[in-house]
Amino acid sequence: MLCQLSYRGPRRHGSGTTGAPDRSARGRRPPMLAPMKLYICWGTFPTPRPGGHPCRNAYQALREAGHDPEVIRTYGSGLLPDVTSGRKEVKRLTGRSWVPVLVTDEGEAIHDSKRIAAWAKANPAGATPAAP
Repeated sequence: MLCQLSYRGPRRHGSGTTGAPDRSARGRRPPMLAPMKLYICWGTFPTPRPGGHPCRNAYQALREAGHDPEVIRTYGSGLLPDVTSGRKEVKRLTGRSWVPVLVTDEGEAIHDSKRIAAWAKANPAGATPAAP
């Protein structure tokens, strides 16, 4: 069986017959969820600090709950002016410059390592989210 191919010229979006994706409501894909992000200072390394380092504690709680967040280093310090793009984004999300900050798949921003750990415990990976 032979297959005939023909060249119809360059494709242009919006002409209707060019093979452009259907933009009607029926042809739209559901919006993709944004990946989970964890904004931290410099790293998730252990420290001798009593109670552990907050960024590591938040990261460990998420990993123990089965999550694999994208880790974003914000550098700098919450005490200093927001000069890094990471700190500026954290301030935009929470109104504060302090990390850690978790942005869930649904876009909710949670600050403070203890709140992040509590969220991770209540929302293990793979579990169906509870109805509000």
